Amino acid sequence: MSIEVIVAAKEQYEDLVVMVAAFRDVLKRTTPVEADIRESLAMLLEQENREFFVARNEAGHSLGYIEQRYEYSMWLSGNEARLENLFVWSEYCRTGVASALIEYAIERAASRECRGITLETNEMNTDSVGLYGKYDFSNETSRYKGGKHLWFTRGI
Repeated sequence: MSIEVIVAAKEQYEDLVVMVAAFRDVLKRTTPVEADIRESLAMLLEQENREFFVARNEAGHSLGYIEQRYEYSMWLSGNEARLENLFVWSEYCRTGVASALIEYAIERAASRECRGITLETNEMNTDSVGLYGKYDFSNETSRYKGGKHLWFTRGI
C-alpha cells in the first residue's frame, strides 16, 4: 500500500471530523459531541501554530491523522513541536500509517526550525510507547511529578 501524508486543508475537514469522532469513541469518551468537533476543527485548521497531517492511500482515502502544535520554548531557547492525537483506522494499524505520520511530523518540525518534539501517552498504551521509541523519543525526563502519563521528548 502506498501512503501519502499531506497537511490538512479545508478539503480534509469532513474526513477529520469523522476521524476525530472515531478517536473519541476509541477512547470511550462521550465528548466532544460532533457539533463541538466541527466547531473546534474549523477554528484549529485556521491557526498558524497548529497543523493536522492526514495519511491517505493511492485512492485518496484517509487512513489516519496526527495533530502537531508549534510554540516557542524557553527551556529549548527555540521552537518546539508537540504531537497530539495520533489516530489510525483499525484496519490500517500495523501497515506503516502511524510511522508515515510520525516521520512527516518530524520533517515538518525540522522545516519550522523546531529544536525538539514532545508528546504524551499513557504508560499502558504499550504499542504507542514502542512506536515512539522507534523514532528516538525518550521518556528519560519527567515534566510532571506523579501521574500515569509518560512525557516523551526528541531532539531535532
